[in-house]
Amino acid sequence: MTRQDSIAVGQEPVALSVAREWRDDRDRLQAIMDNCTACIYLKDLEGRYLYINRQFESLFHISRQTILGKTDFDIFSAAHAAAFRANDLKVLQGGKPMEWEEVAPHDDGPHDYVSLKFPMRDTAGAIYGVCGISSDITLFKRIEQERNQFFTVTLDMLCIADFKGYFRRLNPSWERTLGWTVEELMAKPYLEFVHPEDREVTALESRKLQEGGNTISFENRYLCADGSYKWLLWNAIPLPNQQLIYAAARDITQRKEAEKQLADSAAELQKAAASERQATQQFKKAQSQMVQAEKMVALGQMVAGVAHEINNPLSYVTNNVAVLERDLAVLRELLTRYQDAERELGRPDAFHKVHDYANEVDAPYTLANLDGILARSKDGLKRIHQIVRDLREFARDSDKDWHEVDVNAGIESTLNVIKLRATRKKVLLETDLDPLPRVQCHPARINQVVLNLVANAIDACKEGGKVIVRSRRSGPNLEIHVIDNGSGIDPAIRDKVFDPFFTTKPPGMGTGLGLSISHSIMEDHGGRIDLETAAGAGTHFTVVLPILPS
Repeated sequence: MTRQDSIAVGQEPVALSVAREWRDDRDRLQAIMDNCTACIYLKDLEGRYLYINRQFESLFHISRQTILGKTDFDIFSAAHAAAFRANDLKVLQGGKPMEWEEVAPHDDGPHDYVSLKFPMRDTAGAIYGVCGISSDITLFKRIEQERNQFFTVTLDMLCIADFKGYFRRLNPSWERTLGWTVEELMAKPYLEFVHPEDREVTALESRKLQEGGNTISFENRYLCADGSYKWLLWNAIPLPNQQLIYAAARDITQRKEAEKQLADSAAELQKAAASERQATQQFKKAQSQMVQAEKMVALGQMVAGVAHEINNPLSYVTNNVAVLERDLAVLRELLTRYQDAERELGRPDAFHKVHDYANEVDAPYTLANLDGILARSKDGLKRIHQIVRDLREFARDSDKDWHEVDVNAGIESTLNVIKLRATRKKVLLETDLDPLPRVQCHPARINQVVLNLVANAIDACKEGGKVIVRSRRSGPNLEIHVIDNGSGIDPAIRDKVFDPFFTTKPPGMGTGLGLSISHSIMEDHGGRIDLETAAGAGTHFTVVLPILPS
């Protein structure tokens, strides 16, 4: 056996082993490139493709066998191919790696790629081609574009700052708010724009962010281009790995000025505290005068109604008395003639005169009508008595003392003295009163509240309208409801209805004090008046009165 035979038998020739290793390395490299998500390609000096990986085949729907020997002009549009070739030539001429963003066509439209290209050299160092690795960054570009749009249009002041104390990026709101250009703000450390009194706390807040903490509602003042300062409210989070701070600021200058004004006002109020008691006493006196003035207005209106109410029974009582005078005169004459006939019994025609006169004056009717006249007169007198009693109950003097009363009785007496107002306007006045416990209150004032609300409800109704007065117990309170189906209250003036001197009635028809005084009366009782209304849908007032006074 020759030496060569022994080598062939004992081991594989070196050339074959090297070739196999080279093929193995090539296969491994091919597998790596085929499984890469980026497009990898190799072109010669003329731009002809020498190699593409599987991702390139998949994205551009072209096989390796088809593309070999072709250029970009055979595959893409002239504009795209020219751009690719220009970048390839820059690499070949420069002899070093270079990177660009390129645009390539895709099934769903153009895609953005970042392409790293570098020259390929042979063992002698001569350049024989260019290799490129292109990664699709379309999604990142869209996200960045959306972020930039939001960054641009938001009214808040957005920024990115580094840990060295400089702004790295600012949105246009900074320029609109402070007057500095973005370039001016980024040219200096941001602390130079902070008010000198706020720099120390701002530096501490920045240090907290650099240590990983978050900033929530931090306030400081920033210098404006015109020399003034504006208050900013900050929220910020750090990105320690990138040594960046992402922050949002909002101009709160107006709010701070309002707070200062409130503080100044509070100081003024504190200065006036010494005279508060005197002012309160004067207010109470004025309020009492207003109550009395409104009561006199209400009583004046009721007196006219009461006079009319009294006139009705008085008129027919007066008429009845006149009829009684006439009929009694007739009866007196009849009795006189009977007496004369008795004295003249001896005369046959004496009783004929009596009978003739009795027929002439219809004595049976006169006698029968006397009872009716007396009954109607009594009824009229009772009505007069009831009207006077209701008026006395409504206007009873209880301003100084609290009394335990039946609220329903006060409601009924109040409605009795105002019902003529409803009758004249042809408004139906209904009551729905539940039995209630007796309560401690100022009866006349509670009656005045009911009167004011019912009077307003009647005025708000058209002819044929209806007002319901209801009483209920609700837990520790009594409730008096006054509900009408009138015109309602416009939302634009709803908040003003309890203001003094505010009225929607024509001049001379209202003082504008009724609801204001009613509101004050209920506050004095520890209660309140609630309001539900809508324009054209009627109004519902609810008087809430505590059963036990506070």
